[in-house]
Amino acid sequence: MNQQFLAGLPRDVAEDVMRYPTPITYQEYSEKALASVRSKVLLRNVFGGNKNFRAFVPQQQQPQWNNPCPQGQSIPQYNSSNAP
Repeated sequence: MNQQFLAGLPRDVAEDVMRYPTPITYQEYSEKALASVRSKVLLRNVFGGNKNFRAFVPQQQQPQWNNPCPQGQSIPQYNSSNAP
C-alpha cells in the first residue's frame, strides 16, 4: 500500500518522504508528503523557480478572443420548462 502511495507522488516529493526517519504508517507518509509539498511551494514562491511549474499555480482566464460568443451576447440556456 505504501508503494502505491509513493508511486502517485512526484519523484522529488517521494524522495523527501523516504528520507530518514522513514515513515511507517499511512498517516506518517501523508504528513511527510504534505510537508514536502508545502516547503517546495514556499521555496518556489520566495525564490521564483521553474516558470513551467503549474501544479500549484491557478489557471488563468482564457483571453476574450477565444470566447465563441461576442461580447454582450450569451448562449441561451434551456431546460424542460423553456425548451423550444
